[in-house]
Amino acid sequence: MRKLDLNGDGIITLGEYKVALNISSQPMDAWKEMFEDLDKDGSGTLTADELKEFLRQTGSEDLQETVDNWMEDYDTNKDGKLSYQEFLGFVASLEC
Repeated sequence: MRKLDLNGDGIITLGEYKVALNISSQPMDAWKEMFEDLDKDGSGTLTADELKEFLRQTGSEDLQETVDNWMEDYDTNKDGKLSYQEFLGFVASLEC
């Protein structure tokens, strides 16, 4: 219990709980909207090409390596695409 109570006040706030679960404080609907924006073909999954296009727009370098790493870490069923649930695993890691 003490590990969850980050500020030691004896109360576990929603924020502390979210940190413990590695869930972003961003509203879930904002993450869903981002996922849908990235899913250019409307398939309900994010392909490597869709992720590379996103990275290209942000000015990132080493697109293939970054996407390969994301797929390795978050494509839990190893189908070569990120489902919304797998995408949320990535989102949760951003809070670590």
